[in-house]
Amino acid sequence: MPTATRNTPGGNILLRIPPHSADAEVSVLGALLLDKNAIINVAEFLEPSHFYDDRHSLIYEAMVDLYEARAPIDVLTVSDGLKRMKVLDKIGLLEFFGTLHRFGLDFPKPPDYYGLSVVLGGGEVTLFDTTSAYARLALGGRSVVPSTVLEIKNSKGEILWQIDKNIRHESIFQNDVDNVKAEQS
Repeated sequence: MPTATRNTPGGNILLRIPPHSADAEVSVLGALLLDKNAIINVAEFLEPSHFYDDRHSLIYEAMVDLYEARAPIDVLTVSDGLKRMKVLDKIGLLEFFGTLHRFGLDFPKPPDYYGLSVVLGGGEVTLFDTTSAYARLALGGRSVVPSTVLEIKNSKGEILWQIDKNIRHESIFQNDVDNVKAEQS
């Protein structure tokens, strides 16, 4: 096993360096960036802790978080994910979730369940909740209840647009549902 010497005030200390290959680690990360399906083959057994270099470990962790969030894994998303992970690491998971809660975003499971993946879109929020959060952000933190727009009038009171009350609602799945029922019988 390779060794290194570290000078300390108490004398030299002999350190053992575990076997590792920086080239192999970089090759694995590169393969994951080149082949969008490669993560499927390794995510079950390869852990961030398997990397010797902490930087490689963080990059792989960002890739796994993107995979779990069903987001594409490429240079831009991994880079962005690493930036988000650094911010989250600085402010803390509970503080981050507290901020999301103040914006009206609540999650069904505790923060530890989501971990860093929440900064990559790995949370379960509705479109309505997301819209409400963006409204609060745009209004400087003030809370509003979103509502449906039924009509738009100009300054003279003339209707410029009005919701069509006679909209027909047709199921886009009806034929598919019928086909599945026929196949099952």
